[in-house]
Amino acid sequence: MIEQMGDRPRVLERALPGWAVDAIRFGVNGDYRQVWSKLVSIAMSAHLRGWTENQYIREIAYNDNRLWTQMCTRSDGRRRRSDLAAVRELQKAWEQGVANANDVGSRTLADLRNDATELAFRWIDRLVENPDNLTPTEKSVLEYVISETNRRQMLKVTCPARDVAEFAKVPTMTAHRTLKALTAKGLLLKHSGGRQQGKHGKGRAAIYGLADPDCVGTYTRGGFPMYQPELWFRFCTFRLNRPSVTRTVGRVHRLHVWAAR
Repeated sequence: MIEQMGDRPRVLERALPGWAVDAIRFGVNGDYRQVWSKLVSIAMSAHLRGWTENQYIREIAYNDNRLWTQMCTRSDGRRRRSDLAAVRELQKAWEQGVANANDVGSRTLADLRNDATELAFRWIDRLVENPDNLTPTEKSVLEYVISETNRRQMLKVTCPARDVAEFAKVPTMTAHRTLKALTAKGLLLKHSGGRQQGKHGKGRAAIYGLADPDCVGTYTRGGFPMYQPELWFRFCTFRLNRPSVTRTVGRVHRLHVWAAR
């Protein structure tokens, strides 16, 4: 596989980079979410270097590897899953890593960060014009996602409802509902639903991303699309071609009236 570097293409070495080797050998800090994230990252790196799924699994699935131990064993020493279940987890991580690698392609990290920054500024311009007729609350919530996209230089950002509410100066439930409303309008993309905070205080924030401003529609204040080229055209075509039950019943009624004369 090729990674762009200036004007000269550079072929990636088949050997895994040092950070991946160290992670496999010595493990990672944190809970299982960090373990899973590292497995996916290693899978991406291995796929870009021409590895197969079996080679990826064989590289990790050794008892001497701390990352494999973290997959199978909890921090208190109890068994988390069987070896067979752990292999299946590696297969899932490989599938996710391949999908991510194919989505990113040969783009560098700097390219992705530039894309996120550019997308944020394009949305700032759109908010100034406000062709979507957003309410002040909707604009404030969307501004949070824009600011996080620009600050973190990532296309997918976590959006904890409490942080969004504090930024927009609205109640938490209002922030949650507004995120859903903006997603329904196609202005935001929801990548993960997150998980509510449990009794032990552990939760996971939902992950959102900004949609391409050139591909979203224009909305009235009532939330109805004024213009959305492809989807609106498909809806109009469906509405015109779909048989109307009311119209059919009306025709049958008029036919009965005419026959009774």
